[in-house]
Amino acid sequence: MKMRIAEMPMKTVCVGRFLIDVPKHAIVSFGATRLAGWSISVDYDETDDAFEARLAATETELRTMKNEKGWNSLESVANIIADGLSGKVMLFDREWGYLVEFGERVYSTSAKVRGLARLHGVSFEFRAEALDSKDIPELVRIIKQVRNRDGEAIPSESGFCFDNSLVADPLHAGQNESTVMFVGLQSHPDLSIALRSTAGIAHGRTLLQRDADTNFRSEYRWSVHNFRLGDRIVNGIPGQELMDRIREHSGVTGHDFEWEALSKKDSVFTPNLGLEMSTGHGRPGAPVQSSLSDVEAIALWDKILSSLRVRPTRAVPAAAAASQAPVWARAD
Repeated sequence: MKMRIAEMPMKTVCVGRFLIDVPKHAIVSFGATRLAGWSISVDYDETDDAFEARLAATETELRTMKNEKGWNSLESVANIIADGLSGKVMLFDREWGYLVEFGERVYSTSAKVRGLARLHGVSFEFRAEALDSKDIPELVRIIKQVRNRDGEAIPSESGFCFDNSLVADPLHAGQNESTVMFVGLQSHPDLSIALRSTAGIAHGRTLLQRDADTNFRSEYRWSVHNFRLGDRIVNGIPGQELMDRIREHSGVTGHDFEWEALSKKDSVFTPNLGLEMSTGHGRPGAPVQSSLSDVEAIALWDKILSSLRVRPTRAVPAAAAASQAPVWARAD
């Protein structure tokens, strides 16, 4: 069984600043992606004509709307034109409010922002619910840094991978680039794998500290069998690992494996990074027997986790080199 896993064909996926190998026939999808307060979505199926129609319809609709004070909702439209790139950024639907600080009202205002862009046959949408006109120049810069990727090819340009796209550098940890990848196998529908990455966030309580804070293991000694619990460095990335087999009241068993990096706030290369793999998922509230044995589950976990590494990129200008080097590879 271990040999079958060892010989399993794999493919490489780019997630954030990292690469990871997953089974070749796995179904890979991406969840929420955020950068500098913007949520990002991608549409690979929309045609050029459909995008232009949607862009025009969105602007027309916003021009007919009123904000909460009865004024025209659409406040500004910024056109984006670059090599192979076109689109617009629209500021609309302003709201007013206040907070009470030290007994005094502090008034504030914010608006919604939507950026729609088209790059070489791919549509991108950037959304924010509570920003303002001062934030638009940063969004325009970010949109101009978006790159398409060629199928499953791994990009060589430095930057942040999400879905089948890339936002090229320069970016910094304070922009909190974030994405999550999900992996499923049709041959093992009870299996779930996820890799998440969020930059600019310190880890706080570590995986092992959080596990120690719970009474789960003492209360459910009969149902939990631990395989591993401790530190694990993966290709130079310091982290911690927790691997359990869980027996449900119904008698079925599943696996719950976690690895989490020891993150730092000051670099995009030390994000809040975590890999999870679990088995035994059935309908909500109805766990099923794991389709993988203990040996198979551990072998698959080790194969995937041990492949996690920083994505190599081509040389960057000297001025940006310091921010490109992984923090764990430099002296504190």
